[in-house]
Amino acid sequence: MPDDARETVTPEGMEVRPSPALADEAMLPYMLSAIEVRAKLIKQLLPTGGPQQSIVSEIERRIATFETRCPFGDPNWRNIAWCEAYRIERLLALAEPVDKLVAELQLRLDEAEEEQVPAAARLRKSCEKTIALTLDDKGARLPIGPDVEAALRSQLVNVIEETQWHLKKKYTARTIQRAATLRIMIAAVCSFLLFISPYATIVVMYAVEGPQFSVDNWIGLPLVTALTAGLFGAFFSRLLFIQSKWNTLSLDELKAARESSSIFLRGVVGMCGAAVVYFFLHSQIIGGELFPDFAQLGLSREQLKVSGVSPELIFPNRQLALLVVWSFLAGFSERLVPNILATTETTIGKASTEPKPSAP
Repeated sequence: MPDDARETVTPEGMEVRPSPALADEAMLPYMLSAIEVRAKLIKQLLPTGGPQQSIVSEIERRIATFETRCPFGDPNWRNIAWCEAYRIERLLALAEPVDKLVAELQLRLDEAEEEQVPAAARLRKSCEKTIALTLDDKGARLPIGPDVEAALRSQLVNVIEETQWHLKKKYTARTIQRAATLRIMIAAVCSFLLFISPYATIVVMYAVEGPQFSVDNWIGLPLVTALTAGLFGAFFSRLLFIQSKWNTLSLDELKAARESSSIFLRGVVGMCGAAVVYFFLHSQIIGGELFPDFAQLGLSREQLKVSGVSPELIFPNRQLALLVVWSFLAGFSERLVPNILATTETTIGKASTEPKPSAP
C-alpha cells in the first residue's frame, strides 16, 4: 500500500485515521468501518471452516486493500470507491448467518422504505412470501433448509441492490443537476445582460450628453427588447424546471438538460416565441389594456427629489413594459405561443366560413 494511502495509528493504538483523500468523502470511511465491524461480528457467529468464512475473509481483504484499488488520482475515483463499497456490502449479505437472515431482511426492507425506494412495496410483498416459508401454521419459526436459505439470501441481495441503485441514482442525479444548473445559470445571466445592455447604454449616454440625448433613431430597440426578454424567459423557465423536477427525471433526461446544445435550443425556441408574439401584438388582431400600443412604445423621464437633489430617471414607459412582459412570458411558457396560434387559427377559420353579407 502506498505511504499516502496507509492508515495512521496513534501511539496508544486506539485511533485509526484514513488517508486525507478518503477522509474527505465523509460517509465513505464510516460505511467501510461499519462493514468491517459487521464482518468481524459475523465471523464470530459462523462455524469454523464454513463456506461463509471464506466470504468474510474476502470482505476483510477488500477493505484492507480498498485504497489501493480506488486510485485517488483518477477524476472518477469517488464513483469507483462507492461502487466498490457497495460491492463489499452485497458480499456481506452472502455471509450472513442463516438464523439472522430473516431479521436482516426485515431490517433492509425497513431501510428501503425509509429511503423511499420506488420498488419498496413490491420488494416487501415478495419477501413476505419467502419469509412465510420459515413459519408453520401457528406462526412458529421452522428450521431453515437449504432451499429456503437460498431464497432468503437471494431476496436480501435483491433488496440491498435496489436500495443501492436508488442511492447511487440520487447521488448521480444531484451531480448532473448541479452541472446543468450552473450552465443554465450562466446562460440566464448572459441573456439578462443582453436584455439590459441597451438600457444601460441609454443611461450612460444620457449622463454624458444630457437632455439633448434622444433614442428616436433606435428603431430596433423594441424588437431587440422582445427577443432578449424571450431568451431570458426561456432560460429562467429551464432553471426552475431543473430545480423542481431533478429528482423525478431520469438520468438520460438530466444529461440531456445538461448538454449545451439542449440549452441553446431552448433559448432559440424562446426567442422564436418572443418574435411570434411581437409581430402578433403588432398586428393588433387583439387589443385592450393588457396589450401594448406600438405607436406609444418609448421611454419616460421622471424627476426624483431626494434631499434637495432632483436627478432625472429614465424608465421604459407602460407600453414598452407590457411588451417586455409578453415577450418574457413567450419564452418562459412553452404553451403560450402554441395556444395563441391555435386560437388564431380557429378564429380565422370561423371568419372564413361565415357567409358574407349580401349587397343591398
